[in-house]
Amino acid sequence: MPYPHPPRRTALSALLLVLGVPLALGLGGCKTLDPALPQGYTGPLATFTDSLSQDSEKRGQVFCLTAVDDQDVDNALDATNRATVAQGGRLVMFSKTRQLPAGKPVRLRLLGSQVFATTLVGAPLREWAMRVEGRFLSVSGEVEFTPVAGGHYLVTGELKPDGKSTVWLMDAETQQPVTRIVQEEPPVLPRLLPQGTTPLLDSLPSLFPVSPASPAGR
Repeated sequence: MPYPHPPRRTALSALLLVLGVPLALGLGGCKTLDPALPQGYTGPLATFTDSLSQDSEKRGQVFCLTAVDDQDVDNALDATNRATVAQGGRLVMFSKTRQLPAGKPVRLRLLGSQVFATTLVGAPLREWAMRVEGRFLSVSGEVEFTPVAGGHYLVTGELKPDGKSTVWLMDAETQQPVTRIVQEEPPVLPRLLPQGTTPLLDSLPSLFPVSPASPAGR
């Protein structure tokens, strides 16, 4: 009895393998981050929590603390990226909470960003395409703040098109901002695609036509 021919590898599947495998290996590796709390510190503390929301199974938003006094710290975006790898195209979101010394000024880097599920091979193709098209929403900036002992603070913000995204730190109890509101800065480089261009994701089928599998017996 004749066996069916195996499906042909299309140009798109080859592209996914080329682009995705290196990224999957990179996301799966360990990233060394300096601890937010100095080793041996026994003084007063304040708590800082990242926030997140999930719009769908494949898309969400993260507002997080990414650095303290120029030292990178583990955050909700990193945790979400690690958790999402090898999840079959499903976004798995995780928040992060850390404690910092209270009573002294600290410089914080805040980030608000969209986050997307990766492909089966670990490539965030939707994020790449949206960045190329100039449609990816994110905002980042530094603020200075003196936390009080026992305080609980939440990184929050809004992601909006047309350069109106914002991120700030607020008191978790009063829901009031405790830092300046960081606004998205105008892009340094122009859009890579002109206005009105067909979105890259929509053009993929025409760029990489899928070859139908050969019928059994041929």
